[in-house]
Amino acid sequence: MTRVKRILVLLLSLSMVLTGAVTSNAATQEVSNLKTLAKIVKKHSLKHEGKYNIRYTGGNADLNSLFEREGDFFASTLSMMDNPANSNDADYMVGLFKWNAQNTLTWDADTGIIRFNLRFYETLKQTRYVTRRVKKIVSKLGLRRMGNYDKVKTIYQYICKQLRYSYNTVSADYSPYGALKNHKGVCNAYSLLMYKLCVAVNVPCKYIGGYFYDDKGARCEHAWNIVALVDKWYNMDITWDDNRSDGGCNYNYFLRGSKDFDSHDPSTIHTMDKCYRTGDFALQFPIAKKRFNPKTMSDVNSKIRIGGMGYSDTDLLTGIYPSSYTFKVKKGKIFDIQLQFKKGMEKLVESMSYSIIYGKERLASVRDFGILVDKNDGQSYTDLELKGGEKGSVRLKIYLYLKNGQQLAFCFSGEVT
Repeated sequence: MTRVKRILVLLLSLSMVLTGAVTSNAATQEVSNLKTLAKIVKKHSLKHEGKYNIRYTGGNADLNSLFEREGDFFASTLSMMDNPANSNDADYMVGLFKWNAQNTLTWDADTGIIRFNLRFYETLKQTRYVTRRVKKIVSKLGLRRMGNYDKVKTIYQYICKQLRYSYNTVSADYSPYGALKNHKGVCNAYSLLMYKLCVAVNVPCKYIGGYFYDDKGARCEHAWNIVALVDKWYNMDITWDDNRSDGGCNYNYFLRGSKDFDSHDPSTIHTMDKCYRTGDFALQFPIAKKRFNPKTMSDVNSKIRIGGMGYSDTDLLTGIYPSSYTFKVKKGKIFDIQLQFKKGMEKLVESMSYSIIYGKERLASVRDFGILVDKNDGQSYTDLELKGGEKGSVRLKIYLYLKNGQQLAFCFSGEVT
C-alpha cells in the first residue's frame, strides 16, 4: 500500500552552471518568497505544465524547504493554496505529481534559476473526465440531500465497493482516472478520489502523505485523508478498510482520532510526513484525539427522524431557492437566496452565518441576512439578500449551526451579469 516516494534532486555546486541555463530571459519569472513561487507553480500545474524556469531571489532557508524536507513546499505551502470553487487544485494537484528519477528540480547557484521538470499521473483531459464522473456519482448517490456524516460514510462505502487494491502496480493505479476506469488502484488513487468526492459536496477534506513500517521493518510510503465534522478533523484510511472479499467496507480506520487511529492494529502505525505534523498545516487542521461518535449528536426532539450524525437538509427544510443552487444577478440588483424551514424546524437552529468563498466583495455583497416569518402562512425561512457588484463568478455558503452541535452548509454558485 505504497505511494511513490517523493524524490527531489538538488544541484547546488556554486561553480556549476546548468546546461542551457537561462541567464537573460524575459519569460523567466522572478520571485522572492515561497508563497509567490507557489502561485506560479499552481498556475502551471493546473494546466498540467511541468517544464518551466523561475528565478528565485529568496533566502537559502526557503530553498531547504523546496528541496530538502520531503516535499515540504508541495505538501504544505502548495496544498494550502486552495480555491474552494476548484477541486483540481491544492491537495488534488499535489497528489498527482509523479515523483521519480525523471522528475527533478534543479537550481543554478549563479543565476538563481530553478528549473522545474515535473510529470503528472493524469493528463489534463483525464482530470476533466474525473471531474465529470464525480458530478455524476454525486447525483447518483444523492449526496446533496444528506448531512455531512452521511455524505462521508456513503462516499467511503462507494469507493470500497467500486475499487480493489492493486498489488501489481502500473502508473495508472496512482490516479483517480485509472481507478475509475480500471476499478483498481493504490492508496494515492483511493485518497485523491475520496478528496475529490468530499470537496464536490462541500465536506472539508485533506489529502495526507505519510508512511508506516511493515513487519520486516521496511518504511512504506502511504496516503490517507482527514475530514472535518462539526468543528474537528478526523483520520480516514479507506485503503486499509477496503479488504473485504464481498466488496464492503471495514470501519477500523474510519473517522479516527490521533490517539486511536491505529488501535485496530498497533503493529502498523500511521505517521504523517513532517510538514503535516508541524507548522501552519498542523495549526490550521487540528485532529481530534478520539474517534468521531455519531451517538454524541443528541436528539433535541424525539419526534424528528434522525439519520447519520443528525439532521439532513430534508429533515429541516421544505425547499431551497434557487433549487438548482445556481443563480444570476445583474450588477447593482438584489437576488434573494432562501432556505425554507418545515414548520417549527427553525427552533433547532442555534445560529447562522454566511461566507462569500469566491468572488469577494467587489463582485457581490450581502445586504441583509436572517430568519424571516411569512405573516400569511407562518412559513419560516432564511433570507440572504445578495447585491451584484462587478461582473464575474460568485460562490457563497450559508451555514446553519444546530442546537445538537451539528453544522449544515449550503453552497450556491452564480454569475454577476
